[in-house]
Amino acid sequence: MSTIKNPREIIVNSLIKVEKDAAYLQLLLKKELEGFESRDKNFITEISTGTIKYKITIDYIINQVSNIKVSKMKPFIRNLIRMSVYQLKYLDKIPSHAIINEAVKLSKKRGFTKLSKFINAILRNIERINIELPKNNLSIHYSMPEWIIELWKKNYGDELTKQICQSFAQRANVCARINTLKISKDELIKQLELEKVITSNTNIFKNEYIYLSGLNSISNMISFNKGLFTIQDESAGIVAKVVNPMKGENILDLCSAPGGKATHIAQISENEIHIVSTDIYEHKIELINKNASRLGIDCIKTFCLDGTIFHTEFCNKFDKVLIDVPCSGLGLLKRKPDIKYTKTMQDIIEINKIQKQIAKNAVKYLKPGGFLIYSTCTLNAIENIDMVDYISNELAMIKDEILPFVPEGFKPYTTGCYVNIFPHVANTDGFFIARFKK
Repeated sequence: MSTIKNPREIIVNSLIKVEKDAAYLQLLLKKELEGFESRDKNFITEISTGTIKYKITIDYIINQVSNIKVSKMKPFIRNLIRMSVYQLKYLDKIPSHAIINEAVKLSKKRGFTKLSKFINAILRNIERINIELPKNNLSIHYSMPEWIIELWKKNYGDELTKQICQSFAQRANVCARINTLKISKDELIKQLELEKVITSNTNIFKNEYIYLSGLNSISNMISFNKGLFTIQDESAGIVAKVVNPMKGENILDLCSAPGGKATHIAQISENEIHIVSTDIYEHKIELINKNASRLGIDCIKTFCLDGTIFHTEFCNKFDKVLIDVPCSGLGLLKRKPDIKYTKTMQDIIEINKIQKQIAKNAVKYLKPGGFLIYSTCTLNAIENIDMVDYISNELAMIKDEILPFVPEGFKPYTTGCYVNIFPHVANTDGFFIARFKK
């Protein structure tokens, strides 16, 4: 471990930055974890992510024993107590006295000696008292902002909302898509065993995907660098199944980065297809190229362009167009919990304008009789079901029956041309996919 950096101090500093600057935790940690050994990397990631995931619940617990409300505390003190409460309530590997002592020690190190007794008292009370959470309050029970819960209740009803919240409160699995162009599942498992990685079966595509645990650094793994697998949730994998690529087709992936769906389409068609992948940022185009090269895929051509601007050279050119549009990301809360504190209803309204413009252009790129596949990694009607109405009514696209392409467990959540991929059904991210014909 680095002799300069203190893991707990890194955690508190990261929590402050996420709270103050609306910084993305994953990007912050990528930088902050440099110089740490794998054990400390895992410790920092676990506690930072967990504290953010359960922040609303943790704040409720703190407010039951503190005469100063969490919102009135100094940022460092607030986040130091939060991360300590997460360890006390959600982890069982670290002794309570060690958690409390480390918090007190760190407060003194940062010049808050006078507040160290306050911190000690709060944490010892939380350790000692069994604080009950209010019944029927989903926001506090599952640490979900009230506006999101109300939105889901309006869109999906009370029971489904509770199931979604329960699913997002669980830990996210690391899910790998097996590169069947290079290796079989059994062969990959043998290779991963050599790299001391623990594998387990997934819930939907058992021969194509696999869960990984006991990981250190994926980017340093031999099997990863050989392109034997790529990281992709099974929910995202359903998208390529709905695209249903056929050898020799021309397919446009209009919002492609980092290329997971494009490379999956290439994989399904055994690299015998013509894919154009585009994105608005040059560095993301490089990422698509890098991933395709690593996986041994050479049927993808990339272009840096803005999907909201019409490009005449694409007009009536493609058999299928996939638009996995920019969205609010409310389906990713299991692995990106900071999203729920930064997004607002206004954000959804604004991004929906972009979605409509991308769809409007995408329709024009299809050949007559071609298929449009619309997908998001979010859960709300505005970005999903309302877009089905927009694409069919305003853009004159024909709704195409999606049921034949949907995995068995999600068929009950299928209606005509679209399917809701709810996270509790198969322990995945949340997704929405719709299919149309020109």
